[in-house]
Amino acid sequence: MATLKKPKKIVLKAKDAVIIAKYIFGSCKVAQKDFTEKDIGFIQAILTEMIDKSFAMGFIEKLFDSVKIGSNAKTVVKNFVKGAGKTLIKYKDKDDLQKMIDDPYIYESVLKTAKNNFRKDWKFRENHGSYMTY
Repeated sequence: MATLKKPKKIVLKAKDAVIIAKYIFGSCKVAQKDFTEKDIGFIQAILTEMIDKSFAMGFIEKLFDSVKIGSNAKTVVKNFVKGAGKTLIKYKDKDDLQKMIDDPYIYESVLKTAKNNFRKDWKFRENHGSYMTY
């Protein structure tokens, strides 16, 4: 999960990107009004990766290793999967997709990996207004 694929289409809104940034990194120093298309794309790319990796981990592991998503982030994930599910994320079948829409989940290990892999880039963006590698 160290290299992000830049999204071909950005579907997140700035307000949703702020919620997801806070969910991933614990805070967000960039004001919603200052979020650029690149910022939203960066957060959307991380969200897409986390959803893809969580699908790949399988249902049984969900019972043991999932993270409780806060209500705001849960709503964003649910809406993102509904709107972008068929084109931006990888899922096994429609049942998998429906489960994620009904009860979105991100595995704790996936969340921690995303945070560790992209924290430096995000902190650099927060402090300098640009990205190191994205």
